[in-house]
Amino acid sequence: MPQSSITLRRIPDEEPYQVRLKFAATNGNFSGFLEYYCNTDDLHKIGFNLSSFPKQIGDEFRYEIGSPKPESRWAYHFVLRAYTLNSRGNCAIEVIINNNQEKPDASSCDFSIPIEPAAINRLELLFTRFAKLEHRKFVWTETGESLD
Repeated sequence: MPQSSITLRRIPDEEPYQVRLKFAATNGNFSGFLEYYCNTDDLHKIGFNLSSFPKQIGDEFRYEIGSPKPESRWAYHFVLRAYTLNSRGNCAIEVIINNNQEKPDASSCDFSIPIEPAAINRLELLFTRFAKLEHRKFVWTETGESLD
């Protein structure tokens, strides 16, 4: 079975306040990709919120940029959500990507990656280190990670 992964690439552009990113994720069956801009602080916030996740059953962390509503006139909608699955501590990361285009150019995906809390901690460390803008790429998998 193909391995789940999350890859984040930084393209130096309008730093240090805005950062241009290429986000890619797969759960082994589905995948999604988005190139977008965000505030540098967003990377810190993601890392910080994942550092204490999960605290209890029912916990959820949601990072969202853009909107799926056409009247909002966003170029895209992106969600990275960590949530608990059950009382045994199992968790998942949900990825939602929508390019908000009209058909035939419309593209979207919505899938989850089952994940252990320890793997979320590894993902948190990647976001925290990546937020320093000293690296160009990180790759997280179920079994490991790299930061280049």
